[in-house]
Amino acid sequence: MGSPLSPVIANIYMEGFEEEVLNTADDQPSLWVRYVDNTFVIWPHGSDKLEAFHRHLNSLRESIQLTIEKEENDCLPFLDVLVKREGNCITTSIHRKKTHTDRYLHYQSYHHPRVKSGIISCLRARAETVCTGTNATREKEHLCDVFVANGYPEEMTRKSLHRHKSRRPTQTEEEDGKIDTICLPYIQGLSEDVERAVRDLNIRAVFKTTLTLRRYLTKVKTPTDPNNTKGVVYMIPCECGRVYVGETGRTLKQRITEHKRAVKNADSNNGLAVHVAGTGHTIHWDEAEVVCREEQWTKRKIKESLTIKAHANNLNLDTGASIDPNWTHLSSFVSLSSFFTQIVYHHLFILLL
Repeated sequence: MGSPLSPVIANIYMEGFEEEVLNTADDQPSLWVRYVDNTFVIWPHGSDKLEAFHRHLNSLRESIQLTIEKEENDCLPFLDVLVKREGNCITTSIHRKKTHTDRYLHYQSYHHPRVKSGIISCLRARAETVCTGTNATREKEHLCDVFVANGYPEEMTRKSLHRHKSRRPTQTEEEDGKIDTICLPYIQGLSEDVERAVRDLNIRAVFKTTLTLRRYLTKVKTPTDPNNTKGVVYMIPCECGRVYVGETGRTLKQRITEHKRAVKNADSNNGLAVHVAGTGHTIHWDEAEVVCREEQWTKRKIKESLTIKAHANNLNLDTGASIDPNWTHLSSFVSLSSFFTQIVYHHLFILLL
């Protein structure tokens, strides 16, 4: 858990563990397959010896205690596969726990349409891979009912479920065709236009959704004090309503201290100092806010410039980094909200760079 190496290390350990188990057991299973910490076993030696084998498993390591589940009515679930004995044959179908609710991403959710069709395609592929015989057909019919219940149009769902599998380009083919990929936050209406525009440049756009309840309702970490945050674009307001926009790779607290010193010394190279010297207004230092965080200097300069353009009535002495005029009109989106600002920023600076 946590580290990317954890599954690898766990698998290495379990391989050594199961090798010791099988080499020291009095009776051997005719089949032993494992996925991480789940094993599927065929045991031909009867129930009594199975219990002895189970005790043997749990006697080797106190920290590893395995539970056992036996087949019932000729059926045994393994992960999401239900294995069933039918005479001398074995069939497979999809296994769902009793707590499964058949709730998937609702069709009205704020996600790119490709994400929604991708969920259908993913579950269709699972049905075609896992299910044998007529089980695949029954599974697809079940999925059709499930997705319709989740708001998906029935006709679109049926077409997606019965569509032939399409082959995606391999990495070598993409490199030969010079197909680049960019990942952008999804904005309904705008993202579709961006996708069409970059497609002509032989660029594939993929989208992720940033508008999630988890993002705003769940706080898994203690919030960082904005004043002690490094690498930020910030705004400092004046009593007259105008703002000064800046960026810094250091903390906002350090940068504000420098601004205060510049105002005190009437620094002609500082926009805040020039404004105070000319008007006598009071700067609201305590109301300074972080617009967004960005560790990379180039991207941070672009974000600063966009914020300056979005606040035309600013106190800055310059407009920041030079940006192609074709993108300038899009900076009007920035003024909508600090949240929407970050989404538009991502669209712009990824394409600009």
